[in-house]
Amino acid sequence: MLAREIMTGDVAYVTADAHVADIARLLVERGVSAIPVVDAELRPIGMVSESDLIASDELGRDERRQWWLAQLAEGQPLDPEFLATISANGRSAQDLMTAPVVCVSETAEVSEIAQLIERHKFKRTPVLRDGKLVGIVSRADLVRAIALQNAPRRPPEWLTARQRRVVNLEELPPPIEKLFPVEKVDQGLPCDATADVFRELVQRHEAQERNMRVETARLQRDARKKRVEELAKQRLSEADWNGLIAKARLSAAAGAKEFMLMRFPSQLCSDGGRAINAPDPNWPDTLRGEPADIFERWRAELKPRGFQLASQIVDFPDGVPGDAALFLIWGDGP
Repeated sequence: MLAREIMTGDVAYVTADAHVADIARLLVERGVSAIPVVDAELRPIGMVSESDLIASDELGRDERRQWWLAQLAEGQPLDPEFLATISANGRSAQDLMTAPVVCVSETAEVSEIAQLIERHKFKRTPVLRDGKLVGIVSRADLVRAIALQNAPRRPPEWLTARQRRVVNLEELPPPIEKLFPVEKVDQGLPCDATADVFRELVQRHEAQERNMRVETARLQRDARKKRVEELAKQRLSEADWNGLIAKARLSAAAGAKEFMLMRFPSQLCSDGGRAINAPDPNWPDTLRGEPADIFERWRAELKPRGFQLASQIVDFPDGVPGDAALFLIWGDGP
């Protein structure tokens, strides 16, 4: 199941100059807790959440402001005093937003999105088509998608006639309860079991848990391998490159001295990321796909202008290199 199949398409968004009061009204009208901030070409440059609306240094009003935020989250009318407070501070989305924002392609698999959201600990991610905002996927959307995947094997009602013909129900994975069946206990019988029987039940449960962890890890490895294969074939478009430079410029305007151009699985490197982790000065030779294109564009266009490019392994799941990242650096210059 892909991002475009589960995303919310009619997504609310604001531009960087949107006033904080307008953002608050939009959150309530749409019944959401956060919205993307986009540039003139609908490319996401940040996210603004309901908690961003309140300055953290105003501790004296914290208790009342928590109530106002609760009203926002529940879609209740905004308190006039709250509107008066945020209208007076003159802040805009540019001042409040969290940037850069992590996005996914409309062709991203649900398993990839779930791993991304869990890794970065956020609640939603914008969905892009050709670098432009077309929707948003939230944790709730993922839960519904997983529920559909584990539902009885019949085409959902919302599938079109053509989609129903394309779906091969025999190829769909079985529900989780069939992979890991749980024995039912007849609670209507008198309890004449011994402690040994109870210990056996515990052992069975632990075995089921171990099997589930093994199967989950296998599915994650398969999904990661598939993603690496797809990323190795992707090339960096001119629009994507220009979008990255625009985001880097916004980061510099916000006081940052570097910008993460791309985060990608270390397995995308021909050596699994070992050269980057060493670090080996020949690490650029191991890059494939879009990371290799980014390096070449930097070497040809940005290096002569004083920009630096660095690579780093950014996480180590189970003690081995996980994701790698490329950083554009302009700080600490002459």
